[in-house]
Amino acid sequence: MNGNWILRSCLVIGCLVTRLIAFGDTPPQCSVEPEQDSQIRVSIPERMRSSSTHFQWRVEGIGMPEVSSVLTITRDPFIHGSFIVTAESASNVPLCKSTLNVKAAKVAHASFVDPYPELDSEERHRLAILRQVLTDEASLAQLRMEAYTLKSHNASLRSGIASEIEQATTTVEEIKDIDNDQQQFSVHLKSMATALKDQDSKLREACRAENRAPCSLLPRYSDIDSRIADLAEEASFLPPSPGPLAANKPPEIQLPLSPERPDRDAPLETLEALERNVQDQKAEYPKLKVQLLTQNNELQQLLDRVTSEVKEQKDWAEIRDREYSELRERAEKLQDASKEVSLEAQRSCGIEQTGACPLFVYRSRMDNDIVLPLIMIASATTSASTQSASSVQENEPEPTKVKVYFATEREQVQGATEFGDRRSKDSSLHFGIATVSIPPNHVIGEIEQPAWWKLEFHRDPRKHFTLSAAIVGKNAFYRSVSRYLNDYCPKNKRVFVFVHGYDVSFDEAIFRAAQITVDTKFDGAPIVYDWASWSSVANYVADKVSILSSVRGMEDFLNEVADQTGATTIDVIAHSMGNYGVLSALDNLARTNRLPRINQLILAAPDIDIVRMKQIVPELVATKKIGRITLYASSRDLALQASTKVNRVAPVGHVPPANVFSGIDTVDASAIEGTFLGHDYFATTRAVLTDIYLLLTNGNPPPRMGLKRVDENGRTYWRLEASAH
Repeated sequence: MNGNWILRSCLVIGCLVTRLIAFGDTPPQCSVEPEQDSQIRVSIPERMRSSSTHFQWRVEGIGMPEVSSVLTITRDPFIHGSFIVTAESASNVPLCKSTLNVKAAKVAHASFVDPYPELDSEERHRLAILRQVLTDEASLAQLRMEAYTLKSHNASLRSGIASEIEQATTTVEEIKDIDNDQQQFSVHLKSMATALKDQDSKLREACRAENRAPCSLLPRYSDIDSRIADLAEEASFLPPSPGPLAANKPPEIQLPLSPERPDRDAPLETLEALERNVQDQKAEYPKLKVQLLTQNNELQQLLDRVTSEVKEQKDWAEIRDREYSELRERAEKLQDASKEVSLEAQRSCGIEQTGACPLFVYRSRMDNDIVLPLIMIASATTSASTQSASSVQENEPEPTKVKVYFATEREQVQGATEFGDRRSKDSSLHFGIATVSIPPNHVIGEIEQPAWWKLEFHRDPRKHFTLSAAIVGKNAFYRSVSRYLNDYCPKNKRVFVFVHGYDVSFDEAIFRAAQITVDTKFDGAPIVYDWASWSSVANYVADKVSILSSVRGMEDFLNEVADQTGATTIDVIAHSMGNYGVLSALDNLARTNRLPRINQLILAAPDIDIVRMKQIVPELVATKKIGRITLYASSRDLALQASTKVNRVAPVGHVPPANVFSGIDTVDASAIEGTFLGHDYFATTRAVLTDIYLLLTNGNPPPRMGLKRVDENGRTYWRLEASAH
């Protein structure tokens, strides 16, 4: 009788629970025998009985320990309805599952026998409340599921709105960059117009004194100058740009916490409090559903509006981009027209440089500065360039133009696109694009400069390296690199980041990057990270302090190049003291798991001590994010010999001994003769440039052409032969 009571109590509670049990795989149906003598027998399939000796039956979440493979249920007025019966093994693995539909037993009132005569009225009331809680919680779960579905859609709409606003912010920044570029363009054209007007006055005065043939060209010059001035005024008018996009989203609707699961043995007071909580939530959820539906409609309308405004902003950005490009194209046409006039003037003057002719020559030199290479006219490395004022024959080879992107820590010279040696006051980076003109007679490894012994006191694009630079915004900088890679290197989007050494000026760093680009035939975008070197031999210690302050900036810059340019291949070339900054930055990135993938890391004449190198290399190599690391060292490097005296320790870029590290190819270039100090051999000697070319082109490991294996004291490194070309 007592066992029957336990069984019936469990079934009375269990039959009212409608919560489904979730299975990874749906178990088979239990065997349900036809009803006999008001009893229902549920059994485990025969094929499963041999796999377990102990079974547990579960009726709608209520566990019922059994040792038999058959569960017997006797119908009575308290056991009726639809409920789920599950059989589990001792390890709680579902064996079978069935849904029973039990009809209430029909008995006459007079013959009804109370199945629970031993329970008092208070216990009956407690069980009734428990049944009610379980029933109400089942229906509440359905309401909660519907509300959470609406809330999930609510969150998705909010996320979509936030994403659109982020795009709008980026678009507004792009428009600001375009406006900033156009404003600088206008200022430059106005300055040029003033200079051209002044030169025109000098030409007219000279032509009044003598009526030479070139003087007939003055009206054409005046017309061009006037149109340049008009174009500058036109470019100065900027249409109003859209402001930041804002969307006031309604506050989120919070759903109440799920009520606790009732304990079968909980006291009556606890069950009654739980029942009140469940009833309150059942009454509240329909209202919450209505609020969520209403709010979702509001959010959808807000998302549609924001999406439409973002599209308008993007369209406006394209219009501004196109308008500015048209201004640039018109300026270039004026530049070409001015060059045509200048060429006629040169032909008219011939070799004679008297009277007004020198003024016409000077005017022709001004033609090159009418249009600066700003962001919207980023072109590929090309041999097409402007004719120099000193050119005599049209069929002579022309200078090569190379675009070099740069980020510099130096302070900008006020009123000019030049940079001094001091660090920027706010420690911020200036971004820009330099156009380097390389003379047609360029010799591999050389940076052709004016020489006083040749009586050369000014840079001539036909003989020397020259550059012009433009400052752009950070976003515009990365957009320009990305656009360059898409337009000119679509199959192999490559960049190399060059970090110079100590005693290097801004111009020298840009020239060196351009020279490496041309001499190694690099097919990609060269980028210079220009830290604030004092460009003076006497300031070695000051440069060491400066490079330490640049480490954090290098970390951020390398990650931004990887994330924002779309480059698929990144090479890094560091020289001299620049190695200290680059390796320290890469070490920090590796230790914080932020290191971007780098194809080739070239350490040229590294001015870093062996102790620091041993601290960095193992962690860096272990990341396996760098394709190959190559270290060039030389015994002819007088600059690193001086570094040894200052730091009291030999840098790894000086041999002997050859410093060998696991995961790094060490190349001894002592056999190669470089410049007087022997410190720039990585970029001034054909042999090393050839090896770097092979690295950047194919990435092949040693042995490569010109490299000889050296095994010394159990260590292996490579020696570059003097005959290697």
